[in-house]
Amino acid sequence: MSTELSFVRGLIVGSGSSAATPMLSCITGASPCSTCTEALKDPQNSKNHRLNVSFLIQLRHPADSSLHNVLIDCGKTFRESAMKVFPAVGVSDLSAVLLTHDHADAIFGIDELREFNRPDIPLDVYADERTDSSIRRVYPYLFPKGGSPGVGEWRRKKTGYVASISGHVFKPLEKLVLNIVAAHHHLLGATSPRWVFGLLCPLPSHTA
Repeated sequence: MSTELSFVRGLIVGSGSSAATPMLSCITGASPCSTCTEALKDPQNSKNHRLNVSFLIQLRHPADSSLHNVLIDCGKTFRESAMKVFPAVGVSDLSAVLLTHDHADAIFGIDELREFNRPDIPLDVYADERTDSSIRRVYPYLFPKGGSPGVGEWRRKKTGYVASISGHVFKPLEKLVLNIVAAHHHLLGATSPRWVFGLLCPLPSHTA
């Protein structure tokens, strides 16, 4: 029987487009727009400074009250987003990562996940089959051959520590209190829809 973790809070890590704001093409152009200009001047505090979409869910384990951080998507601007958001809320580790699709704005920050890898414990990354295949192709060095190493095996195989990912194709995640739903991702010029995945998390009711 799985243990149900309770929802603590959700945090927006990134809420911008794939190109993010400020847009490089705009800010380096002849007449930058006011939005990109303002975002560039004060990236830490500007509400116009928006990076690739990413969301953090914090869950609490009933047995020991430990806090577990689950990240949804880590795109190409993930490092910058994490530097802005994580220190302010005390996030220093991740329990798991969920990827919604295999575009650059959802997976190209995966290399930065090594910062959250604990020695000898691969970081669990969940994705659909297509996305799982993509990240294995792009980041083969994060997936140890022959499966995840046991405790201490990295040190026997290599002189230095190497981060690693334990990939999982989507399946019911009852212990994470999440439901996975499919949705269409619109692509300009595409002749057929592209599937991405959304995650439903039950939120606690708010009272005055």
